[in-house]
Order: sequence, then C-alpha cells, then structure tokens
Amino acid sequence: MTTAPLRTERLDLEPVSAAHADEMVDLLADRALYAFYADEASPSLDDLRTRYSRWAAGTSPDGRETWCTWILRDRSSDACSGFVQATVRHDDGAAELAWVVGTAYQGRGFAREAAGAVLDAVLAGTHVDVPRQPVVRIEAHIAPGNEPSERVAAAIGLVPTSEHDPDGERLWRLPRPDPSA
Repeated sequence: MTTAPLRTERLDLEPVSAAHADEMVDLLADRALYAFYADEASPSLDDLRTRYSRWAAGTSPDGRETWCTWILRDRSSDACSGFVQATVRHDDGAAELAWVVGTAYQGRGFAREAAGAVLDAVLAGTHVDVPRQPVVRIEAHIAPGNEPSERVAAAIGLVPTSEHDPDGERLWRLPRPDPSA
C-alpha cells in the first residue's frame, strides 16, 4: 500500500521519502515550531531520514495503522514548506490528522489548504492506492493555546470536544452527519 500524491491550488503534497529529510531538516530545526512542545527536540538529519523511511513504509510494524505523510511543496518556489499526516487506525476506523508548516510559510493558508486536501482524500479513500477500510471518524489533537492549529481545524470542519489525550491536548473531531437528516 502506498500513499497517493495530492495536489491543491498552490501545493504539491508528495508522499514522504527519506530523500525529503535533506530539504526538511533546516525547516524543522526552527525552535519556534516547538512553542507548544518545548520538550520535543529538533530532529537531526539522520533521525529525520530514519523517521521518514519508517513513515514511507505506510504501515505500522504491527499492521494496525496506515501511515500517510505528505511533504508540502510550494509550487511557486519549489520549496518544501511543511508536512501533513493522516494516521488511520484499523481497529476503530479513525484517522488522526496532524500538520506542521515552517515559520517562513505560516500565515499563507498552507496548513488549511493541505489539511483540507488530506481530509477530503481520507474521506474519499483516495489517500492510498488500496484502502483497507473506510474511515468513520476524523480527529486531531491540538495543544491548549495553539490558536493557529485550532483555526486550521475549524476551517476544515473539525470541532473541539471536551476530551483531552494523556498529553493534555484537546481532541477535535469532524462531526458525523445526522442520519435522520
């Protein structure tokens, strides 16, 4: 199973590969990206290559999750500007979305544009070449006070819940359609 490339108005969403590490390491070294995750270290080039190789496999080692990660390439500059992920859990059919956009690219709507494209692809089952099962729930975990990510989540239709994960992040979910409507 492989992650499908996606395209938006301004971005190419390229399935991650170890080769992307060389372009992404400087972007991810910016400590401003870790304002809500101060205990998280910036990855080294070797760490990033290893991580991207693992993610590019597309499936967790136990086979219980499908991992889809896309590197965002700004077509106007041909530069890597961030990444978006969808982790699909096969036990409950939930897909968790996550996004990171480099500080030099923030404020342009790239996160909203990319996360929206991934949401649409996951719901349509076109995020991978052979979907294993339909996704029945979309969610994102957002650190308290991370207003830019909250705005992205709201813009793509997610709403905050009263639930928090063990790290204290609030769970945002795409509302299910009302079956009686």
